[in-house]
Amino acid sequence: MLRGLSNADEALGHLRMRNIQGELEPFLTSSDEVERVVRRNKMLLKSLQDHAREKVRWEALEEWEQARNNAVQYSDQLRSEASELVGETVNNEPGLEKRIETAIGSTDVTEKVTDGVIENVWRGILTGEPEGVHVWKGTSLVSKGRVELRFYKGDSEMKLDLNDEELAKEVLGICRQVVTNLQEVTILRDKTKTNLVQGLTDEVHQM
Repeated sequence: MLRGLSNADEALGHLRMRNIQGELEPFLTSSDEVERVVRRNKMLLKSLQDHAREKVRWEALEEWEQARNNAVQYSDQLRSEASELVGETVNNEPGLEKRIETAIGSTDVTEKVTDGVIENVWRGILTGEPEGVHVWKGTSLVSKGRVELRFYKGDSEMKLDLNDEELAKEVLGICRQVVTNLQEVTILRDKTKTNLVQGLTDEVHQM
């Protein structure tokens, strides 16, 4: 998920704690042991780079690291923009926030809708198939009567249990509008204006 996207150092840190088979070392029970394994793997990589410098374009690793860090920055900006747009849109509809709070049993309406919207955009970038947010209605004996707003097709985890079809349709309209607005947001990056969603998409492709 996008909110779990770590920067390059953190991502590589997980790899540096693994053995040559890609498995986590079983004896990493102290910080000293972790540092020793990480130091060993850094030395192994450096040896490999020196040995294969003429045969491998190692700059690709640096390019990946830069793209990963850029993607994290874009994701933070995307979340900030989405949260602002969701908050403004919900507040413009009298009584809507309270109705959503009652339905989901939580006061974190903006945060939960923002999470869904961001994940919708992120899955669209990863799959190349945007716009999967939809209203789901239960039809089986177990799920009959349930109404959910699901943020991506085929994913039953990212959802809001609203149990009211009309309310679900209202929130669906808001989410679609926010996604559309996010795709038009531009930011100042490297002294030029960059489209936020396209910028994140470009960095993912680079990775």
